Amino acid sequence: MSDTEPTPRPALTVIRGGEPSDEELAAIVAVLSARSAAAPGEPTPLRQPLPAWVASGLVKGTRTKA
Repeated sequence: MSDTEPTPRPALTVIRGGEPSDEELAAIVAVLSARSAAAPGEPTPLRQPLPAWVASGLVKGTRTKA
């Protein structure tokens, strides 16, 4: 970031010590519930299928060295 841009505020601040009040705990639960409800139903898979030329080398018995 450059010196002219303001620093963005953190989305969540953790304060150590003490127990949360009932209202604070309810607020956190409400925010996390709303966020998970807004998330897409099916996550994008991290692993993609291998291309055919790569997958063919993984078949047992395939010669891979010259």
